[in-house]
Amino acid sequence: GERFGNKDCQMDNKPKLEGVGGGDSGTGPKCPRCGKTVYDAERAIGVNTPWHKSCFNCKGCKKSLDSTTMAMHEEEVFCKNCYGKNFGPSGYGFGQGAGTLSMG
Repeated sequence: GERFGNKDCQMDNKPKLEGVGGGDSGTGPKCPRCGKTVYDAERAIGVNTPWHKSCFNCKGCKKSLDSTTMAMHEEEVFCKNCYGKNFGPSGYGFGQGAGTLSMG
């Protein structure tokens, strides 16, 4: 195959696919967990940051969350139980359940 006058520089006007990651070409807000565009129909309700409903689960135990059962730490969401285990207060009297402190 010979070329018939087509030079590479004449083909430089093709659209380039720069800035497209993971095959996601949407321009809306990105989900913090998967990095893909979050469309209104798949957005988790009740949180300020847009998340996919399927991604909005506890990073520790994978339990589904909503705005009343979630706790956020460094752009990740956790259930309150896992959050308390991983990032809650520690030391004497913490994490042993209700009624473990004696007032004597």
